[in-house]
Amino acid sequence: MIGQVIGQYRLVEKLGEGGMGAVYKGIDTMVEREVAIKMLRPDIAGQPELVERFRTEAIMLAKLNSPGIATLYNFFRQGEDYFMVMEFLAGRTLEQTLLNGGPMAWERGVPLFCRILQSIEPAHRAGILHRDIKPANIMLTDRGGVKVMDFGIARVLGAARVTRVGRVIGTMQYISPERIQGAEADIPADIYSLGVVLYEMLSCHLPFESVNDFEIMRSHIHAPPPALATYGVSVPAGVERAIMKALAKRTPERFGSCSEMEAALWSAMQAAGWRRPVTAPMTLPQWNTGSGADHAFTGHAGGGAETVLAGEGGTYSAAGALREQASDSRASEPGYSTTAARSLLDRLTWKHYVAAAVLALALGAGAMLAFHSLFRGSAAQPSNAGQSARPAVQGAPAPGLPQSSAADSSSNGNPGPEPDAKAQEKAKASEQQRRRAAALKALDEK
Repeated sequence: MIGQVIGQYRLVEKLGEGGMGAVYKGIDTMVEREVAIKMLRPDIAGQPELVERFRTEAIMLAKLNSPGIATLYNFFRQGEDYFMVMEFLAGRTLEQTLLNGGPMAWERGVPLFCRILQSIEPAHRAGILHRDIKPANIMLTDRGGVKVMDFGIARVLGAARVTRVGRVIGTMQYISPERIQGAEADIPADIYSLGVVLYEMLSCHLPFESVNDFEIMRSHIHAPPPALATYGVSVPAGVERAIMKALAKRTPERFGSCSEMEAALWSAMQAAGWRRPVTAPMTLPQWNTGSGADHAFTGHAGGGAETVLAGEGGTYSAAGALREQASDSRASEPGYSTTAARSLLDRLTWKHYVAAAVLALALGAGAMLAFHSLFRGSAAQPSNAGQSARPAVQGAPAPGLPQSSAADSSSNGNPGPEPDAKAQEKAKASEQQRRRAAALKALDEK
């Protein structure tokens, strides 16, 4: 299908196979935008149950307007095939990050996990469950963002069920005990899966590991998860308590929401002496991909829908690792931090603004005084010139004539030589300058 045009989308690359169908990289020919196109497999497109699940996923994603959840652009049918068009994200899945970089130090892993909680919280508030949270469904973008992927097996709380009774939907290593026993999924079920994800981020081990699915299910229901120290991992006691609370067997003993779990983790880190960075961004472990080419990654091959994501090779840096503060009054609440620019603005008070206004007024007044003094000095010089030139017009001897000649001509009653036109014009200009200077002086005295 590579090179074909489906609707307004041209398929350019196949990224892989997911649990519900193939995933392609495409180009929206109308706006020249890269997109990810998910197509339902032809062999199951005729099954109304699966088509309904696919349509429900599209409806839910269209309602979720959250920066932490992949955006849905379009959902359409062409012939007998169904297509879902979503934003294309360059980066790495959390699963691939752990495979290449190993376990994360709690100082890095826990703040990153809090961003995952922040991404899922809006969906829970909208009554939407994920039902298959795992590292393969969490994207770390090249721009430092966190995106939760593949809500394909989620459904709206209270909506009619579209899966058969008794059929477990999800990945076995991350599924909650009550769902294994056939109970309906709810928010605590997603919290349990999130607890497994954090456990794996800090240790690169699952709480319950076995090649036998039955043993994994039995452990989820009955066995307590081993302490992180079993794998040589040292974390603050409060962080481990939060993980174990999320992995509680009974739903009332778990956190009631993602925000509640996030608050507990922030409190545990602060109690351990950790402080949120203000100017320095948090970075994630680096990995060597060997080339700069795009790669496709698939999720676990267990009993859930796989996720196929694409990314560009290189070193990942989670710039802007923490959420900006909403306001000064919320600076002490869990889950908030500040970038360097915002931190500087938050430190300014009304005194700083008043001082800046006074300084601006002082600079303006000084500039006006300097300009005024300069203007007065230039106006005073023509005035003196006019006064010195006036006697020459009123009968003083012209320069270059003998004093006696001028006196003789005056005493004899003979008029002196008529001044030429150029001298008259100069005298007239001097008189005008003198009058202008006198007028300015009068204005200054007033």
